[in-house]
Amino acid sequence: MSVLYILGIYVFIICSFIFIMLFGPNEMFKGTIIEKIHWFLTIGARQYLLQLYKYIFGKEFNTENKIFKAIYGFRHRFIQLFYLSISSGGIVLFFYTALSRLPNRYLGPIHFFIMPVVIGFIYVSFYIACVSDPGFITKENVDKICKHFKYDHILYLKEHVKRANLINQQDQNIAVLVDIV
Repeated sequence: MSVLYILGIYVFIICSFIFIMLFGPNEMFKGTIIEKIHWFLTIGARQYLLQLYKYIFGKEFNTENKIFKAIYGFRHRFIQLFYLSISSGGIVLFFYTALSRLPNRYLGPIHFFIMPVVIGFIYVSFYIACVSDPGFITKENVDKICKHFKYDHILYLKEHVKRANLINQQDQNIAVLVDIV
């Protein structure tokens, strides 16, 4: 198989995934394979995994589970080392294969100055992500967080839906008509 053929398949898969995720819930694709794949990727796979969990362990999955707390409750050194090894391996591979080809007709000598900045940004952002405390949003601290961060309050604002008022008004109008008749 040629590299171009593999690259074409890869680009096709990525473009198909993006298309399905963007247009899957669209009315135009209702009842098609696109909608079914979108449902599986967004909802169905999770449901099947939860059913598999219930089948294997004999109980419903909840966030108070020991396995869930072990995975999401603290920083994992192995995941950090995995990311660090992937990024470092990519940089070593770049230096081994591509550095000798710079500068060339398309890439000027400015890239020798940009490379250390990009590599430094990778490691600095990794360090900041590892040492910072992300915190958790709870009912007790949501007001403090919304005041601290300039946020549009869409997720945490208790608001009455205007469409519900229309439905209530229609129900009242129907009730009045029924009373009159």
